[in-house]
Amino acid sequence: QVNRGFTLWNAPLFTDRLDLRSQDGTVVSHSALPGITLSTTDILPALRATKDFLEKLGRYNTAGKLRNLTITAAEAHDAINYRKQVDRIKKVVAVVDQLQAIASYLSEASVLLPAADPWVTEAQTLRRELLNALRAMAKGDATVSGATWQQTLEALKERYRTQYAALHQRYVLHQEGMDRREALMRPPAHAQLHQLAAVDILNANELTAWESACAAIPACGEFHPALLETTPLCPHCGWRSGQGEQSPAADRLNTLAQRLDLLVSQWHAGLRDALTSSTAQESIAAMTAKERGALDAYLALAEPATATLPAGLADAANKALRGLTTIDLTVAALVDALKQGGLPCTVQELESRFRRFVAQEMRGHDGESTRLLLTE
Repeated sequence: QVNRGFTLWNAPLFTDRLDLRSQDGTVVSHSALPGITLSTTDILPALRATKDFLEKLGRYNTAGKLRNLTITAAEAHDAINYRKQVDRIKKVVAVVDQLQAIASYLSEASVLLPAADPWVTEAQTLRRELLNALRAMAKGDATVSGATWQQTLEALKERYRTQYAALHQRYVLHQEGMDRREALMRPPAHAQLHQLAAVDILNANELTAWESACAAIPACGEFHPALLETTPLCPHCGWRSGQGEQSPAADRLNTLAQRLDLLVSQWHAGLRDALTSSTAQESIAAMTAKERGALDAYLALAEPATATLPAGLADAANKALRGLTTIDLTVAALVDALKQGGLPCTVQELESRFRRFVAQEMRGHDGESTRLLLTE
């Protein structure tokens, strides 16, 4: 186990290995040395000597063989000292094993809060103190109480839970906020914007961006601090600080609610201004009564933002805003066209003459954006 090395709180207990950084084959820097260093060479000689000594004693396993055992006073003295070092290492291992679970929790917790959070600073200080104390203990320069450190780290864990819960409350929508966000997605405002987004002159990307921003606010209706007993992260939403939150979740939702009202107001104002322009009015006048029904109903609304918009509004508005062309057909010209070929005639002949006349008049015009008028 010593050869593999001890790790506690995501840090090695031994300080033999440094992180070296080189440039052009030359070491230019290395990781900082801790306040107290501990090398495997401080430990291994005692372990190996004790192992060899015990193996030697193991060969004298009968009373008769013991009469042949020869150990000098110096050897016995060294063996006792080595055994003391081994016992010390056992105690270090016991403390490491005792604190492993809580230290692992705190190690993960340390990366879940902002780096500038006071809790992170406190955790880093305690981590450094604990590792140095264990290294000093391994060298025989100090004693470490696992129970005392367990209490200290449990208190640190409790402060983490309090801090994480406060940040979760601030930056994550809880049930009340989730209900409010859901309400923003209900009619009339959001539904109106979806209906109006099909109008050519309105920027549908604004609605898409609003919806994306609304969905981006983290939400969790299941969180409570007790969930952090075994994991430093909310098991339901997995929220962690530093996920790009610029302001509290409630403030972000308030801003989006205001933005929604502004979009509705701006879109209605822009559409009504466009539909009342002279160009659009000419197009509307060229529409059939059925085509302009939705536009007439919309323009008659006193408060369109709070009303149910007429069905087919977007299609009718696009026709009006894209422009319609009218062609005047005189009664005389139509009658002449129908008489060509003589009368009386069959129904099929009359229909064919009418279609030829209309096709001739429509030459060079788009059937979708052209309307026909019959004049004297």
